[in-house]
Amino acid sequence: MKVNLVRTIEEIAQSEWDKLPKGTSPFWHYDFVQALETSRSTGAHSGWQMRFLVLKEQHKIVAALPLWQKSHGMGEYVFDPMFAESWQHFKNASYYPKLVSAVPFTPVRLPKLFAFDNRQKRALLSHAKALCCKEGMSSLHLNFVPNEEARLAEEEGFAKRWNLQCHWHDRGYGDFDNFLQELPRSRRKTIRKERAVLQRKGFRFRRLSGADLCGEKADALWDAFYRLYCATYARKWGYPYFTRDFFAQGIGDNENLANRTLLVVGEQEGRVRSVALSFFDEQALYGRHWGAADYVPCLHFETCYYQSIVFALERGLARVEAGTQGVSHKLPRGFDPVLLSSVHFFSDPVFARAAAQWCAQERRAMEAYVAELRLHAVKRDVD
Repeated sequence: MKVNLVRTIEEIAQSEWDKLPKGTSPFWHYDFVQALETSRSTGAHSGWQMRFLVLKEQHKIVAALPLWQKSHGMGEYVFDPMFAESWQHFKNASYYPKLVSAVPFTPVRLPKLFAFDNRQKRALLSHAKALCCKEGMSSLHLNFVPNEEARLAEEEGFAKRWNLQCHWHDRGYGDFDNFLQELPRSRRKTIRKERAVLQRKGFRFRRLSGADLCGEKADALWDAFYRLYCATYARKWGYPYFTRDFFAQGIGDNENLANRTLLVVGEQEGRVRSVALSFFDEQALYGRHWGAADYVPCLHFETCYYQSIVFALERGLARVEAGTQGVSHKLPRGFDPVLLSSVHFFSDPVFARAAAQWCAQERRAMEAYVAELRLHAVKRDVD
């Protein structure tokens, strides 16, 4: 097998990319990755520089590993400042650059080793480790990987970490009211009260997808979305990861992605007051971005959680993945704690051994924490 390093998705023919075994998620769709580039949401200026590894046999791509060279730790959702600080003290050198395999700004469990068998997967891991060491990088990280990829990477010397998320699962509810019936009486009452408050204030919500998000008619919609999306980051003293072009052109001008996108719009007296953007496939809805004009009690829960659940029930989706953090808000609203794997390789063997010990301790602590959360998450009232 011949190894190539790809610095733009356009070096790979879409027909070859589409044949790789990477699942049906919209996040690994060729158009999605291309939109990240063309919209300048990624690139060297953003700290996300593409370094995809591809394996070729007889001039045809047979396997690939999406990699980005990172100059910072933002937008990954697997937090590693303790590694960065420890590396600085141990090596007296910067932790960056590092290599990361992930969908930029997207904490979703997806395949990273696009290969047909374990021989190819091990080859991808081996070449990625070699690249990391050859170019003097501190580390290589595969974030939010399926369990089988995590096990294979551990066999190849990677340390595993657990990442906590909260997912909502459809247990055959049929509709939102039936879902509420499974929650404790006090939680049902709280959710109904939250929704009623917004109704009394005149809020109305639209769930838009497909053609509703495309063409000139959607320009004003994307303007409103991006304004509120940026306002959310401004309130947190951050900056938005995606450019407006990613949404308005990457999605708005692309029927393939628009058909896998849900935009929830909350309106009051004809004005857009809140927005939430999600993507979906045949199995799940992936909540990603939200914004609001100002703080309104309960507005976040309705826009991001309840409208997403209603959409999932309408479309027959098995789950809603609401991203990282916010455990205290999500568990009382019917979401379950879920542990996801990430795996990490460090180019210095001594540091790698210490990091592996720390990761093992962290995993035990996370498992104990999630066991405690599940005790509360499964409680049900008896009517």
